[in-house]
Amino acid sequence: MLCLLLLVRGLLWGAPSPKATDPSHRINSTRGVVQLSGRVLADGRRFEQGCSALLAVDRIDADRHPGRTELQLNPCPDLPLQGWRVQARGRLRSPSPGLHPLLPGPAERLASRGSWSQLRASSVLVLDRPWTPLADIRRTIAQRLQSTAGPDRGGLLAALVLGSAQVQLPVELRTAFRVAGLSHALAASGFHLSVLLGAALAVGRCLPRSMRLALAALALMLFLVLAGAQPSVVRAVLMGGIALLIRESGERSRGFGVLLLSLCLMLMVHPAWARS
Repeated sequence: MLCLLLLVRGLLWGAPSPKATDPSHRINSTRGVVQLSGRVLADGRRFEQGCSALLAVDRIDADRHPGRTELQLNPCPDLPLQGWRVQARGRLRSPSPGLHPLLPGPAERLASRGSWSQLRASSVLVLDRPWTPLADIRRTIAQRLQSTAGPDRGGLLAALVLGSAQVQLPVELRTAFRVAGLSHALAASGFHLSVLLGAALAVGRCLPRSMRLALAALALMLFLVLAGAQPSVVRAVLMGGIALLIRESGERSRGFGVLLLSLCLMLMVHPAWARS
């Protein structure tokens, strides 16, 4: 009952909406070129005509406007990387909505990530390139796999390890997986975690219980930080952790009960995940 109430609350009142300082409120009031500064939240994605990256904005035209926007570059000489601080000039606009409720467009995609605007940048200046160890590890894993197995096969292997949210795959490959009904294999979830957690438990099967649990917890945290706190990843980590604790206590876990408990915890912390 509690999980059902949390689900209803998330569906009715958990929809994300722009705050009063969000850059989207400047779209109608700003007709000309604006200048904003902020931090790149995730590595940019390349397309045929340019690239795009999600930006955590802190200032627009020297005024404080915390929020998010999608930075669009055409052409794209340097792909924006996670952690970079940039200053961009361009025009703010509203992303186009999907043609059908079952076919989400840029507006729905960005809203799920907390952004309600796009900046078509005419110029970008990189202010700082700080050290980002986690992002560097993700890039190194993806680059090593691609250099070993080739761009397509290596990219697929990287997506299977890190999830497609962290690795850009060709549109043709994504389409092929969707047609085959295997899109879930590209999303970081329980499939990936079960392999990692199973390997950790196999390595630590001869260790004392405390060390075995510590090794399993390390595997869970490693998966979470590398794949990112996506809903499917958080659900998998919670389910894996709960099931592991029940197993180590000598009891038998029930998959449906573990799933319900994980969903309740997720909806208590982040109600908007009910719409994921």
